[in-house]
Amino acid sequence: VEWMFEVGPREGKQLFEQALEQGIGSIANPPPPLRDFFASVDTDPAWLRRAQLDDGAKASHLIGKVSYFVLRDMALMGGYAYFNSMNQTLAMTSALRKGTRRRLGETAKWYFDVTSIGGMERFGEGFKTTLRVRLVHALVRRALRNKPDWEHSRWGVPINQIDMLSTYLAFGPVTLLGASLFGVMLPPAKAAPVLHRWRYIGWLMGVDEHWLSDSLSDGLRKLHHCSLTHRL
Repeated sequence: VEWMFEVGPREGKQLFEQALEQGIGSIANPPPPLRDFFASVDTDPAWLRRAQLDDGAKASHLIGKVSYFVLRDMALMGGYAYFNSMNQTLAMTSALRKGTRRRLGETAKWYFDVTSIGGMERFGEGFKTTLRVRLVHALVRRALRNKPDWEHSRWGVPINQIDMLSTYLAFGPVTLLGASLFGVMLPPAKAAPVLHRWRYIGWLMGVDEHWLSDSLSDGLRKLHHCSLTHRL
């Protein structure tokens, strides 16, 4: 993002989109920051098992419409209740007052993209949408950190690791837990690839690797720790 503002946001965004849609190899002499970023996200982490990604998507579909109730009532409302720094980010960007429907629609599209079969392949819609969301997060982070009314001592870094971690966990482990409370319980063989898929999505989104979880119990433990970092 800093590089984009050095060369001009419009030109930087166009190069980012070209690399995202066509690959970094489509750009002759790509700028080092762009080259390094795509070298990172285009290289699978050592723990990734691609065969499990589509298994995770298929298992997610077994939850059906229940997932939307869980995401609305547990994840979304729970996030507003517990994580005050995220609320401040949304308030400062006017996302809680203006364009709420559009924001929910964009989030729903992203969720549909990342849970679709083939969506997390390199040129799948889920992969590309996730990196676009990551870019938006970086732009918001830069803007708010430079805002004089952002209270760093109280709210920390905007869209920080804990904010991203808790959001990633809400879509993965929390959705599985919530679905079971509705009576939709996936057996371990089905739940494991769901968690693996969300682990990869979290990694692409920029969550530090040591925060990622590949088990339901570890994910819920980390979510509890996240909740302890915020004031009610």
